[in-house]
Amino acid sequence: MATPNSWLVKAVAILIGILLPLGAVELSLRLTGFSYPVFFYADPVTGHMHRPHAEGWYREEGEAYVTINSAGFRDREHTTAKPAGVVRMLVLGDSYSDALQVPVEKTFWAVLEPELNACHAFGQNTVEVINLGVSGYGTAQELLALRTWGWAYQPDIVLLAFLTANDIFDNSKELNIHSATPRPYYIQDGAGLVLDQSFLSTKIYKEKAGSMWSLFQSLSDDIRLRILYFLAHEPELHVRALCDALHESQPAVSHHLALLREAGLIAPRRDGKRNFYHLVPQRFQDLLDAIFAAVPVQDRRYRFEDYVLSYAPASKPKPK
Repeated sequence: MATPNSWLVKAVAILIGILLPLGAVELSLRLTGFSYPVFFYADPVTGHMHRPHAEGWYREEGEAYVTINSAGFRDREHTTAKPAGVVRMLVLGDSYSDALQVPVEKTFWAVLEPELNACHAFGQNTVEVINLGVSGYGTAQELLALRTWGWAYQPDIVLLAFLTANDIFDNSKELNIHSATPRPYYIQDGAGLVLDQSFLSTKIYKEKAGSMWSLFQSLSDDIRLRILYFLAHEPELHVRALCDALHESQPAVSHHLALLREAGLIAPRRDGKRNFYHLVPQRFQDLLDAIFAAVPVQDRRYRFEDYVLSYAPASKPKPK
């Protein structure tokens, strides 16, 4: 694969030059008390997922300041590698585990950890509880979350919080026909179950995942912008190389890569058991076309106080 050319490097620089000032505006709004956070994005694995590093006030059925960790879950940061002398308990569930309505210290899994440690439930070992619960999940989505992200934490115990009020029909495509939430299901196929991901082709999912608003939302994170920066200067990079460069855990980087991949900005190349990622030039061309669409063709410039962003679509590379 050829080294990314100067056009692509400049395209990434333009995006960063536009999005970082917008991030500064967002920060100033937060400092003044204004908060209208978007906690979820369309995810190709589970249908929806928390945005890593999202934070803000949640004021539906309660009030709490919610912070999402780098892996995309409502919890503190956890290392991927399990420390010695630690018993890890992984919690799977829906809104009762996510519990956006209450402060994090009042969630059942946050209360559970010190209680288990206080009674020495596992002798001299320390209990570490990790929450993977996400609002709106059924058991199929919780299983996919466990397989996709959970096993990386090497849990000793997996606690499934099953809610009889809705988890039964959330697991059935036939019973859940009135739900507007795009989600995967496991359906009967002979003597076993197979994964049904037909939600990926539904109109509502495509609108959430494919809109320009969603695309820019996927870029509204400094780690994802840094991933694009690194990939713009290399032909391709392996996940481990990105983890080392970003100083982030593998589950966290995998979340960011999944979002960028769903946005069409990056693509993988499989080499044995390893995935290498590279930029998709045409997607950046589409982004720049959208950004500069409102600018007169003869000008194609955005003028700021200290610099000018210019764009000449005639110089775009041909897709390979």
